[in-house]
Amino acid sequence: MREADGTLEPISRETFAELVRMYHHRVLKKALSLSNDPHAAADIVQETWLRAWTNRHALRDITAFGRWVEVICQREAWALLRRSRPQEPLDEEGPAARDWHSAPSEDDEVAGLYAGMGRLSPHDVEILSLKYFAGYSMRQIAVWLDIPEKRVKSRLYEARQRLFRAIGTAGDPRSLRVQFSHRREQVMDKIRLLELGASCLVRMSLKGQEAMLRTARDNQPFSEEVLSELRGIDQGAEFLLLCDGKLDISEFMWILAGCDPWLADRLLSSQQDDRSRLLGSAPGGYTVLETAPVMTVPDLEATVAWFVQTLGWNGGIDAWDEQGRGTYGSVLLGVGEAVHQRVRPFNGIHLSRGRPPSEGCMLAMLYVEGLDRLHERVKASGWGRITDIVATPWASGVCDLTTLDGYLLRIFETAKA
Repeated sequence: MREADGTLEPISRETFAELVRMYHHRVLKKALSLSNDPHAAADIVQETWLRAWTNRHALRDITAFGRWVEVICQREAWALLRRSRPQEPLDEEGPAARDWHSAPSEDDEVAGLYAGMGRLSPHDVEILSLKYFAGYSMRQIAVWLDIPEKRVKSRLYEARQRLFRAIGTAGDPRSLRVQFSHRREQVMDKIRLLELGASCLVRMSLKGQEAMLRTARDNQPFSEEVLSELRGIDQGAEFLLLCDGKLDISEFMWILAGCDPWLADRLLSSQQDDRSRLLGSAPGGYTVLETAPVMTVPDLEATVAWFVQTLGWNGGIDAWDEQGRGTYGSVLLGVGEAVHQRVRPFNGIHLSRGRPPSEGCMLAMLYVEGLDRLHERVKASGWGRITDIVATPWASGVCDLTTLDGYLLRIFETAKA
């Protein structure tokens, strides 16, 4: 269904649940190919579905859902892995194999299953996901794959045996069904939590919203003030039951991402204390306020690594050519969870493969807070191509930083009122 202006109506939770069933195999295979780490892949899959849910209004054509969600998965993989392992390139060998058989936790069991899936062909991953994650019947899978039902049974048996050999167990089809269906339920429970949380949050007073943010930041149960407001909101009791009376900061930011941007701006900037805490959680202790230039560079991987190492920014590559070389990416300074959850504007630099201009070409002027800390971080990283900070008639402090590719970033800070 489309709105009067031709845009797609927001996808309902029921429709989204069916899309999760249909396209889980593509997201899983993509996550495994990008991470080389089954634990990380499990996180990437969940983050992808949460991001797809919060951004579902941006989907223009539901027939393009598969490709759209793969792009989201690709971006989430880069974001997650850069945050967790900022010094480690993604194309290197993954961490040493874990011993999946020594008192495995639930996460280890899932990671072991994902590790085995990562060794299978896309066709095997697809048919196993359709059967055990989506819960489709043999007839439904036959229709989806456009093959005879008898062929579905034989392909499913062969794929299952290859999976059990990959994870080194005799295997039981019922265990696959339990594990996959549990993962599906976890995803949909989380989406229901975000849906209910956003519905409740927008109905709370600013004071109540701030109180919920504080408890989430401190990872504490909801305060009496929050409980009192939720008690008077329709579906507040259901939300309270689903979240067990508390949220962590990541869950809160996911919920905030599902609300109108004005709410995020009002809530995160409502108090100077909140502003200072967010600034303090930023890499290097400073935040870029305005910039979105484009750099042409010969080696995107090297440039991203330089920004991560020297400035503490996040970065990733979003497009590659047929030879696997990066053609487009970006680097940005993330302010806690706010930028990651897309509730704050992009503050960073776009990267495009190409020949950079002459040495010393001015790329951008960066207006920052915490210039002294930025300068100290660059020096501590071992990069020497940064000038001393000097005062000017128009800024309290200015310095020039030359990047790995010879671009000049003029960085300044104004006097605080």
